[in-house]
Amino acid sequence: MVPSGCRLFWLSTVTILLLGVAEAWMNCAWTGRVTTTGRPYSEYSSSYSKTDGASPVNDIIKDLQVFHLMPSDTQVISAYGYYVLTKIECDDQDPSQIARSLHMQGGTVVVTATVPSQGIRGNHLTWKELSFEGALVELNSSCPSSSICDPAWVVPLPVSEDHHLLYLDVSTRGGAYDIQRLKFTVHSDGYWRDLSDESPLSGIGSEVSEQDLQQLLSSLESSPVNFLPSVASPSFFALTGRFAVFSNYLFKENFFVEISRVSVTKVCEGTKPFAITLADRLLYGDDQAVFEMFGRFASVMSHTGGFQPIEMDSCIHRIIIPPHSHLVEWSVYAIAGEESDEIYQAALINGQPLSFSMVLDTADAGPCHFVMSALQDVTSCNVRSGTPSATSSYGAVFLIETITAGESLYCVLRLTGTFERREWELLTTIPATNCTDIDSDSCLIGPDLILTDITAVARPSKHLFVWGNVLIHSPDGGVTWYHITEYTSPANITILTTSSDGQLAILNEDQEIWYGFCGVTVSLVMLRPSDGWMLNGIIDQSEESGNGTLSLFFDNSNSLREVYTSINESGYSSISSRVIPASRIVQLTQHYSSIGFSGALNLDQHLCPIRHFHLVVEQSHSSERREYYEFSPPLLTNSVVHDGDSLTVYQGLLHLVMDLREQTGYTYYTGDLYNPMEQWLASHQPLESYHDYLYRNRLLEQGLGVYVPLKPFINQGIKVKNETIFTLPSEIFLDKGSIYSFIVQLRGWPLLGEEGFDGFHGLEHLLLSAEVSHLDLLQVNLDRHVDFLRDTVEYLVTLTDMSSAGYQAPPGQLLLTSSVTIETWGSAMKCFVQEDDGPIAQGLLTMNVIHGCPPGRVLQYDINSTILFNGIDTVYDCPEVDPLLPCVYFNHEFHPHFEVLDLTTGNTDPFMGPYRLRVIGGHGPEESGMEYYTSEEIEKYNSDNRHSTVWAAVDAESDEDNVVAFDRDHSGLLWRCMQYSPCGDRPLNFPYAPEYTFLVEVTNKDVRSAKTYCDYTVQFRVRIHGLPISSKKSVRIVVWCLVLSFAIIGLFLLCDWNDRRIWKRFKGRVRRGFRVHPRAGSTEWNIQSSTSSKSDSSGSASYGGTLSTRRRYDGGAGRRKSGGDVTWNQGELWEPSPTLDTALDEVPEGEGVTTDDGMAVAMEGVEEEGRTADDGKDLDDGSDTDEAPQLTENLGMEEMDTMKKESTHITEEKSQ
Repeated sequence: MVPSGCRLFWLSTVTILLLGVAEAWMNCAWTGRVTTTGRPYSEYSSSYSKTDGASPVNDIIKDLQVFHLMPSDTQVISAYGYYVLTKIECDDQDPSQIARSLHMQGGTVVVTATVPSQGIRGNHLTWKELSFEGALVELNSSCPSSSICDPAWVVPLPVSEDHHLLYLDVSTRGGAYDIQRLKFTVHSDGYWRDLSDESPLSGIGSEVSEQDLQQLLSSLESSPVNFLPSVASPSFFALTGRFAVFSNYLFKENFFVEISRVSVTKVCEGTKPFAITLADRLLYGDDQAVFEMFGRFASVMSHTGGFQPIEMDSCIHRIIIPPHSHLVEWSVYAIAGEESDEIYQAALINGQPLSFSMVLDTADAGPCHFVMSALQDVTSCNVRSGTPSATSSYGAVFLIETITAGESLYCVLRLTGTFERREWELLTTIPATNCTDIDSDSCLIGPDLILTDITAVARPSKHLFVWGNVLIHSPDGGVTWYHITEYTSPANITILTTSSDGQLAILNEDQEIWYGFCGVTVSLVMLRPSDGWMLNGIIDQSEESGNGTLSLFFDNSNSLREVYTSINESGYSSISSRVIPASRIVQLTQHYSSIGFSGALNLDQHLCPIRHFHLVVEQSHSSERREYYEFSPPLLTNSVVHDGDSLTVYQGLLHLVMDLREQTGYTYYTGDLYNPMEQWLASHQPLESYHDYLYRNRLLEQGLGVYVPLKPFINQGIKVKNETIFTLPSEIFLDKGSIYSFIVQLRGWPLLGEEGFDGFHGLEHLLLSAEVSHLDLLQVNLDRHVDFLRDTVEYLVTLTDMSSAGYQAPPGQLLLTSSVTIETWGSAMKCFVQEDDGPIAQGLLTMNVIHGCPPGRVLQYDINSTILFNGIDTVYDCPEVDPLLPCVYFNHEFHPHFEVLDLTTGNTDPFMGPYRLRVIGGHGPEESGMEYYTSEEIEKYNSDNRHSTVWAAVDAESDEDNVVAFDRDHSGLLWRCMQYSPCGDRPLNFPYAPEYTFLVEVTNKDVRSAKTYCDYTVQFRVRIHGLPISSKKSVRIVVWCLVLSFAIIGLFLLCDWNDRRIWKRFKGRVRRGFRVHPRAGSTEWNIQSSTSSKSDSSGSASYGGTLSTRRRYDGGAGRRKSGGDVTWNQGELWEPSPTLDTALDEVPEGEGVTTDDGMAVAMEGVEEEGRTADDGKDLDDGSDTDEAPQLTENLGMEEMDTMKKESTHITEEKSQ
């Protein structure tokens, strides 16, 4: 015996040390709640409602002139009005003072919101981690504007239509305070915590009065909290007497309802009340009614009345739901019948009521009928419990109690097959009739055996537990069973619950809590009562729960929670919940037990066999499928405190980025020109420096002066972790044949000999073991390497997909899930590592491996690569150039290329797999919209029909199904456009060749030798230019061209007939309206319009429209040497030109008219000058005086008479 004084001394010492540690890090902590700007930070909640949808915020953004968020005329920026308000709470200090100091030190809060991968419809999306920096707000409305009195921080709450759950992590960034972080779950509330007319709860009952509540809470019994993990948060809890508890915050805040308004269905006496929370509905049942109540979620169609009675021919005793949500299809089972001897099955489909059908095998036998035929002397049979299979969507395991030969015999019955074809299989009987079929410990079970339930673990696994007054475990789905002798309590187990990471918790009738792990092996210890529980109560300064524990469950963050009743200072009872720090309690129990019998603490005793346990990701990968975004609040120039408008801008910023990201997933063309996010950034980038200048110089107007920089988006970092880690991700995604690997590093404790360090414990004892749930889906290899230099053992763990899924599906749909469990020998319940939230167990690793097409992958048409391969010279040589839709010439081979965009990493990889191509629509340039072909037309246009086919493969070959399969290296096709195809015989696009735009669909679905599980489908447009013309249209065009040519030639000949007689006659008529009046005594002639009077022809008065013409002639040859200068004389006559006088004197006599200056002017020159004035052309045409007779003939007889008279008159005046 340890002396009581020494024992008490060491207990007090350990307690004081632990209290000191607790004081150091538990003094202040973050708190959080969901709020809205409409109710300024007043209502405490952890839920929100999406039924009203998002509201446009364009007007607020435009009023504040927020440049980077300024929407276009057609763009609508919408946002939900929900936020997360975070505050600091301290035990012995003023939290406002701590918050003010944190702000003055430059610190702030960072809220990380994690959107899980699994949606409420069973599909998978990419994980999203959104990190928000808090926006400072003031909670004290009477605080002066220049001061900060009661600060808090607000971040926008992300809202997704595909999820009902959101995991939040609140931590501190900057500052000198170590504030305890906060983790909690926010869920979408579709029921409301009131009985208003809009609440679905109003249709099932009334609120419980305080007096009835106190009476009810005094006589409660424990019952399980049933919910579907990962897609639902526990909200409904059944009590005795048709009472139920509804909560939207893990039963911390509760609303009590008395079920009274539901119509009574078939009555089943002895039915214990049960309540179940699913993603879209609540299920409730008792001895009077069974119904389902749909929540008013945005993703669930509404149902009149809010609830639907479940009508069946037999009464229902119990409804069983899947142990986890990682199944292709969800099925629920009902135990029914007066003697509980019938089983019904229904498919769980989002938004649709349950429709149960009786489970019968191919021989039309139910469970009891099958057992009676398999066993002898069975006089009684009833189904005690069951659980849907954790590894199959359609299988289930049931616990059957029979009376055989006057003694109780329990049978484990397995259901296999599908809805259409089911089969029963008897796995085992307990107690065992043959001890060789079961562990020897189970053979020691006495005749007082009582079994009440069967439970599967909450992850894909074959582990099963059958429990009652004993605990029996099966690691292989019920084939073999082992008695868990660590459970030594004689009390009956009332609740057994498990978590997805391998934790196990038990509550029995004596209010004992047992805790353990279910890995490769099962380990179990008593949690309460224990020394560790007592020490933990001292550290937390908490008291025992009042009337006891009502339930235990693991929430979606795998924290063990206790639902208990408590009595406050006024003596009123209430129900609440709290987290049980199980790992810390176990660790405290171990430290307390390490006090030796001498009363001294044995520090050399190392319970954990490993000193270091590290995980290293060997290579960069995208298997985790997580996207990381970082957001900062809008910057304010005139204040540091945000108001409702600036917070709305913050919310709009979040949802704008999320909308752009979603649009990217629906973009079928690669490149920044088609990426909505890149296009949005590019449109705002040029003025980024300017608006940053306005902000820094406080030049922004409109109240607060809101500025949103682009930096958070440029550096948003959609990335994947590639670093040393200490825990595996909860799940990874593997495509067909993909590999995921990591390294586990183990190091033992050093040995201390007489001379000091004497090496490490034997490295041969540092071993790992692995367990796989589906050997047909996943292969696990452990490659062990011992490094004696560093005394380290390294395991290279490789996970390989077995390529056995057998089908293709769109990204994120119809995924199969397996799990892998890796355990270090001897580490169970002994090894712990200290984290921010306290110690966590170490040495046991569990991870879900999801097989199929990973979410977040999109097949896109790579225009740039296609252009480079086909030649860039002619792709834009179209009548109307479209940069986003290049041309493809009809006579050229077309080789399309495709890429796979990974939305998680932002990377693109060439698509190398096989695919099929077909034309599904099209339109011509004269048609406004795309015409989609019917299935018959699609079959006809994409076949080998020589009259209607559109295209033909160049180098691709047909597979066994006679389907042309293209790939990256064999992608060529030629356009045929036969006569009866949509692109055949197109109308002319004068003056260009005909063209046609096709809508082409490319898919790899149902293509043999596919290299991926993904069913990729992409539709894109192809613009075909230079289509051939039909023979009829060709003949018609040739005929019209000949007719037009002959017409032109005939017209030309007609105009040039008889030495151009018609042309000459036309010119003569034109020139009749002009007269030539040479001016006496001048070396220049004025050519004036005939509209001038004869008195003006003498040149005495100036004429503004006079055209003066100067000419030079060669005296020897009588020919012109240089062209005449034609100028307009504005009012004054030009002075005589000496050079012109000299040139004219050299003209021979007898060939013209001689003036008084001795100048000889050729008559034909006069005529030519008149012709030049008429035609407005240069006179330098090479004519000479010898051409005078010919030119004279060209003039009319009347003009010649007039000119001769005028010439004679000039000669007479000269002679006089």
